[in-house]
Amino acid sequence: MSIFNSISGSIDYDERLVKQWLSMYGALPRMQIMKLLNKNKISDATNLIKGLVKRGELYELDGGVFLALDPRQRMSERIIKALWVLIYYREKVEPDNHYPADFPSEIYFLKDNQEYEIFVLNKGEEFKLNHLKRREGVRYIIVVPTIEESYISTLMIPDVEYIYATVSYGCSGEAKVRLYAPMKVVEEYCNDEEPVEENFEPYNFSNEENYEDNEEVIDKPSENIFNDISDENESENGEEISEDAEVLTTDFEGEEE
Repeated sequence: MSIFNSISGSIDYDERLVKQWLSMYGALPRMQIMKLLNKNKISDATNLIKGLVKRGELYELDGGVFLALDPRQRMSERIIKALWVLIYYREKVEPDNHYPADFPSEIYFLKDNQEYEIFVLNKGEEFKLNHLKRREGVRYIIVVPTIEESYISTLMIPDVEYIYATVSYGCSGEAKVRLYAPMKVVEEYCNDEEPVEENFEPYNFSNEENYEDNEEVIDKPSENIFNDISDENESENGEEISEDAEVLTTDFEGEEE
């Protein structure tokens, strides 16, 4: 059973989780709630949400695209972006192990006893980087608007452990997440088979697990956050990405049956 399924398997538990997420993060896309529930059958999550709406415990906004605890509840684009990154790791994060983070981050989560914070950076808000604090055991995922060198080279990142991430949307509204190393990899792949051991300076993330690239969008998340560099070296629009930001992964991997 995947860890985002109900521990007890009860409808009451799953309903409590949905209301807890909406209480913490505000109105959210129905699609994100479905992904967080991570049910084996889409119909199970659909029926659970329909039941809450029918009893008046949830409200549908914008024709059912968003769900809320109150029709006046607001939605946050920053939180929604950060949640797509969290959903990427949903198989490795307990449903009660993520919360709103302190400024300037959006979401805090715990994975395999490692602490992470997701920080969404929009253009014009670069000053917020000054508020990132080095805390022992905490790693940051900085969601940037673009990974192009012309932008990344202007960022002044404090002395914290971090990687970059980008979130882009398809026609369906479903998101694609890509992760990027903050520094240029010291050694490239030596052949087409096994990659050589890779080291980053000044941070060493070698204790993280391995994961694979996959062109499928969103289903099974990677179990690794800070290791294994992809051989991709172009951005989504075909332009060359920064030499100082090597691609860590591309899409979400395929969901296990």
